[in-house]
Amino acid sequence: MMGSRNHLRAFVSTLEKMFNTTYTPQVISQQEYEQIINSPMETGANNICSSLGIDLGTNVTVTLKGGSTK
Repeated sequence: MMGSRNHLRAFVSTLEKMFNTTYTPQVISQQEYEQIINSPMETGANNICSSLGIDLGTNVTVTLKGGSTK
């Protein structure tokens, strides 16, 4: 769902900036649409951890399967 909300934010922003038009929600309610549009873009692990009260900070190492790190 996070990707869908981010996509909606990006889509609406592009419509406004490039075509000077507004989007009217077709499937979700106006209230749900406004909640999404008025909230910031979401990110993966950081967002999940934040919602759990875990602060990842800025220096995070992730070990991938196979032992490589990012």
